[in-house]
Amino acid sequence: MKLNEIMDMKDYLQSRCYCPGEIYSTDGFFYQIFKTDDECKSLGENKKFHCVVCKDQMIVFYKSKENKIADSVRYDATKNNMEIAAMLINDEVPEDRQLDVFPDNNDKESFEKIMSMADAVMIGN
Repeated sequence: MKLNEIMDMKDYLQSRCYCPGEIYSTDGFFYQIFKTDDECKSLGENKKFHCVVCKDQMIVFYKSKENKIADSVRYDATKNNMEIAAMLINDEVPEDRQLDVFPDNNDKESFEKIMSMADAVMIGN
């Protein structure tokens, strides 16, 4: 399937992301660009969110009361993270499990290095 088959994806990626197509990781600093014609695989959905794998990322699209995309967060599409997502979709509590990252993911390290240089980072368009 393609991302544009999910709810109001076209409008979300064009108008409601910080910048068109940007979907951020949990740190709110690093992002990847996604397009409506990107191939994805749905992991499932419930009343609160729809979860997909696109590229090598697992993206959670949070739903509004109007059944539109309210927000999104991306995670590395590790086996562990996808298993946790499947549990959450079925309203199960993944006890003693934590989300993880790919072994070569250095976002946290990069963020810590950037923040060691200053107390704040400002990025303008």
